[in-house]
Amino acid sequence: MAKMIVMIILLIAGMGCLLYAKLHFAKRQMNDPDNKWSRQENISRYTGYVICVIDVIIAGFINF
Repeated sequence: MAKMIVMIILLIAGMGCLLYAKLHFAKRQMNDPDNKWSRQENISRYTGYVICVIDVIIAGFINF
């Protein structure tokens, strides 16, 4: 049960980071269309990816 709770929290955090980065990028592109991720957006994106990968590792390989 604890594993499931940790996985859900990590999934929400990871997807939240990815969603934040994408929405921030889309909003910024309306005013300044340069089709390039900003530093803050890249940090949010990669943080989201890392959190989601950790979630998959916990789901598949770690039993507690």
